[in-house]
Amino acid sequence: MSGRIHGFLGGVLLTSSLTYLTALEFRKNRDIVSQSLITSKDIIENRHNRDTTYVPGTNSINYNDRSNIRESFADIWNSEIIKGVNWVYSINWLAAGEKVERGLRKLVESK
Repeated sequence: MSGRIHGFLGGVLLTSSLTYLTALEFRKNRDIVSQSLITSKDIIENRHNRDTTYVPGTNSINYNDRSNIRESFADIWNSEIIKGVNWVYSINWLAAGEKVERGLRKLVESK
């Protein structure tokens, strides 16, 4: 009898814990969405008050500059080496070995 009571209480504890954690997650998501909506509203309202049409995240430009041509050539060389190594890693060596073995077997058996 006590096993059933403990099982029931354990189920109640588990269910209430999951419900509580779900409610906390909903509150956290609600706060994040609310803050995002407030920020968006402010941007839209302030955009009409100014002459510029600024939307965050659309005006970012990333530019990398090399100080000399030697570093540029080194980068190109390194990228080609990386491509070659990736090609070697992409080869299915087991299938290639089996294909060579079949070819050698045919060559030996035909003589």
